[in-house]
Amino acid sequence: MQNRRTPSIVLAQRIGLPVDQKVVKLLDKEYVKRATVIDKKISMQPEVVEFKKKMGYSFNPSAPQQATILFRDILHCPEGFTKSGGYSTDKATLAKLPFRIARLILKYRELTKLHGTYIKMLLCDSPETLVFPDGRLHTQYNQTDTRTGRLSSEDPNLQNIPARTEEGRRIRAAFIAPLGYKIFAADYGQIEPRLIAMASKDKFLLNAIKEHYDIHMDWTKRIAVAYPPVFQKFLRRWRDEKKAWKEMRSDVKSNWVLAGFYGSEKEAMVRRYSLPTRIGYELYEKFHDMFFGVFKWQRQLVKQYDELGYTQLWGGRVRHGPLSINRIINTPIQGWASDVVVNAGDRLSERAERKGDPPLQWVTNTHDELTFFIPKKRIEHYAEIIISSMLKVPFDWVCAPFALTAKVGHSWLDLQEIGDFYTDEL
Repeated sequence: MQNRRTPSIVLAQRIGLPVDQKVVKLLDKEYVKRATVIDKKISMQPEVVEFKKKMGYSFNPSAPQQATILFRDILHCPEGFTKSGGYSTDKATLAKLPFRIARLILKYRELTKLHGTYIKMLLCDSPETLVFPDGRLHTQYNQTDTRTGRLSSEDPNLQNIPARTEEGRRIRAAFIAPLGYKIFAADYGQIEPRLIAMASKDKFLLNAIKEHYDIHMDWTKRIAVAYPPVFQKFLRRWRDEKKAWKEMRSDVKSNWVLAGFYGSEKEAMVRRYSLPTRIGYELYEKFHDMFFGVFKWQRQLVKQYDELGYTQLWGGRVRHGPLSINRIINTPIQGWASDVVVNAGDRLSERAERKGDPPLQWVTNTHDELTFFIPKKRIEHYAEIIISSMLKVPFDWVCAPFALTAKVGHSWLDLQEIGDFYTDEL
């Protein structure tokens, strides 16, 4: 399996990803200017003026030690104290504070991090540039760096290009298709719950998947109905009901459904949404009863690990301990997911080589997604071949349909959905 991946990966690395220097230069100027303006606002805040008088030097918003002095010793914020007795001024802590200075520091840190981590590496004339003379990024994909079997990416890490925050997403506009082509992205939808259903044989989950039932939105609504303040929190943040539901669904997917599927403790799940104990425990018990087969499978995996000292992936790969319960359960599922995605890329790469059809060679892999450069005039032709091939997963343990969300666009930022596709619709 590992040998089969090599030609496919090498070809993807050689193709690379074009970078629009006009976009990068505009972002460079804008982010530097905005960070400078925010830094000036920070320096004028009363608590920062007091900091300078007390310490004898100007406040640096990027320095954690100085932020600790500001919030612990000058503003006397108890929220920063940790269980170990330390003090934190990380993103999660500052986001809870009611002070304007906290919001300014968060925005400053975000802009300077994006500029230093991403924009500089995209500028051709920057000392830190990772852009090759051909104007493209040629990342290196690693097959053996992760414990779960996923591909990892470095120089640069394309899998870490921001996708969630609005500021971060704008950087994706710099990644474009070559002249005459479009970026085509195919993302396996809800792949981990599908694989958990196949591994656990949970009847409810298998049936939900076969009926294309969105379990993440189901539990988003269940939590929102049981305790409305949770949804109100997302609504206040996004000020748009449709977007609030979308963001809450994403959060519930990670911190309730998948957290539960991967062995998270009941108290941790309830605490994540600040649910009253009675309401939280009732929701958890309903979740447990609904997916009884999944929890039975979890116990079997943990028992096997206790007896053998390792957890095993499809294909014979093993991961030895010591492992947390989450990793015992998560490892085989993430490994299987990677096998599905990379195998699809391998099959398409081989077809591209065999038939002399370069657009079928994938160019980037981001977790459960493969992207391709396809000619503008033949989008439907290549989309049909790619979607069909990716949905026909050739493993003998497959017992439920897979799903793909397909998108097309000129850049990574402007990808537009063209539809959702399922195995059982082929």
